[in-house]
Amino acid sequence: MTPPVTTSAPITPLTPTLQRVAQHLADDLTPREIATRTGLSAVTVRQYVGDIRESLHCPPRCKPPVIVHRLFAAQQVAPPTTDRPTPKLSPEQQLLLQAVAEHSNPHDIAVAAKIAPADVRAAHDELLDKTGAANTTQLVVLAHAWGLLGTSRHDGERSEPVNASPVSVATKPFPASPHRRATALPAVYEMRTLCTDAERDEAAALVQDRQRWLTMRGMPVPAQADIPALFRDPQAKPAGLFEDGLLLACMIPQRGPHLRWGEGPCLFLGCVHTLPDRSDDTVRLITLWVSDFAARLGVPLVRAEVLARHPLDVDPIATFLHRLTDMGWDLRGSGTGQHDERVARLELTAERRPGLSALIGCRVHEPRSAADQRGIA
Repeated sequence: MTPPVTTSAPITPLTPTLQRVAQHLADDLTPREIATRTGLSAVTVRQYVGDIRESLHCPPRCKPPVIVHRLFAAQQVAPPTTDRPTPKLSPEQQLLLQAVAEHSNPHDIAVAAKIAPADVRAAHDELLDKTGAANTTQLVVLAHAWGLLGTSRHDGERSEPVNASPVSVATKPFPASPHRRATALPAVYEMRTLCTDAERDEAAALVQDRQRWLTMRGMPVPAQADIPALFRDPQAKPAGLFEDGLLLACMIPQRGPHLRWGEGPCLFLGCVHTLPDRSDDTVRLITLWVSDFAARLGVPLVRAEVLARHPLDVDPIATFLHRLTDMGWDLRGSGTGQHDERVARLELTAERRPGLSALIGCRVHEPRSAADQRGIA
């Protein structure tokens, strides 16, 4: 169980720049919306959000509601206000409120709230109904405005951050439909097709960051193709792995492309690039997802290629290949890849994983066959 965020640990005060980004988080904006609002790049906003997490001693993968709770508790953003009357919560609802403010993982929420994991979603929906909040972040903001999470606008003991105006949760409308909460507690991660120019540009920027990171460490990068341009091409149908709106990885899945190796149909996973310094965990998530995705498409195997310009036992990527085999990939030797560069060849058995949707939501279009694709980088 992930330890809860406590308010007793000393924090590092936020810089003015981080405080501005934090205020946008408290206003219930996603990182992508913050990038649009501020003119910063999505990559920069991701870094700032990570810096805020670190300054507040939040778990590295905690979701926005936890960050926002800690921001208010540590008085790093303006205190919220609302003209909505304070609801009367039961002790069980108060415990659940505290749990969703301190934990992101549904199992951890269940343990902290002392309810069965299967009952968390229904209890969470009931809490949203009781408070009129549209989502968990707005629930946390309202709870702080009401003083239900240890802070209140009326306790006379708070000091507001300099140059900050109170957050008014009354100015942001809450949808009235009871159907708005169909995804109140969504999967921790989401894999989806990159449908907008902004999303594809963000993926291209991630690829460029990854390639610079690889170059600095003496690792091979593609020399024969403009990979960022592939991700900007809507015809390529790229997909991205997201955590709370933050892009962790991007790739181009393709069904049954012509390869120079392997027999039988496959799903080819091309151009996989991950956020620097988070490769292992992210690739493990991608491995679980693509194995299940291929099985649901009725394809027995997944194949991928990794640039490898030296014998595999001495290549700089040898350690990475070993980690991939530990994750279930089979190494099928090396040879010429899709764009005439030497690659290591990898194969993974497709396998249905019925419980995976609770961890990784999937909104990826059925892949098409295409000639232009690259390997894992």
